[in-house]
Amino acid sequence: MDDEQSAQRLKTALLEHGSRTDVLSGQQAACDMAALDEVDQVMAAIVGAAGLLPTLAAIRAGKTILLANKESLITCGASVYGRGETQ
Repeated sequence: MDDEQSAQRLKTALLEHGSRTDVLSGQQAACDMAALDEVDQVMAAIVGAAGLLPTLAAIRAGKTILLANKESLITCGASVYGRGETQ
């Protein structure tokens, strides 16, 4: 989640219902998740420029990117296309 306050409210609600689900928030969390060793593919679907850094983190980590937004291509298409192969 991008919004830290919303993430905290969700985390609290989940704990109240006995869930042990991790709730991560913020730009760095998205980048970290996109580059995890156990991740093979990343669905890049965050709207707007907010999705750019996690997409680049996934590309740098050698992940397969499933691009579902155009912002990554519009804002830095050469960086995105220049780092991997397209299909």
